[in-house]
Amino acid sequence: MGPQKDFFCMKRNPVFLTALRFGIGAAALGVLWVLFLYWTGQNPLGPKRTVAYLVPPVAALASQWFVRRYYSEGPGLLKAWGTGLATVLVAASLSAIGVYGVGRMGGTKLLQRNLAEESRLLDAARKEFGTDQLNQEVYAQAKRSLPLTAGTPQGVANVDFQKKMLLGLLLSIPGGIFFRK
Repeated sequence: MGPQKDFFCMKRNPVFLTALRFGIGAAALGVLWVLFLYWTGQNPLGPKRTVAYLVPPVAALASQWFVRRYYSEGPGLLKAWGTGLATVLVAASLSAIGVYGVGRMGGTKLLQRNLAEESRLLDAARKEFGTDQLNQEVYAQAKRSLPLTAGTPQGVANVDFQKKMLLGLLLSIPGGIFFRK
């Protein structure tokens, strides 16, 4: 029972400690960016939020580099991957909660503004979808789903979580390979 207890004991597990530290820090930076956009009168749920999508992947790489100090021979592949993946999961989850809170705090007016802005962006990109039937169906589906993804706090938080997780996973896997020793 000793090794299992040590594995889940966060005081003695550098992988979880490092992931929590960097994940909470990355989430705080992302939420602070969204709050800054809100306080300056910009659309905090719109395209300017994409800057915050880069924070969790960078935090995952930084945590994978940082966890190396706890292991003289290097953390190994699984611990490096685990650190990066846990960092991204913590950062994306907490950040999505923060974005949801900003969406609720901004109310209907903010969500309608975001929906109108996202709709204008989608209409402007209509030429990119092409003229064949399949592309027009994709455009129509994107237009139908827009009120759910851009017009509700849950939808905005869900999109935020998904994009941060995807980018984080894409960078933390090669980062784990690189920082394993």
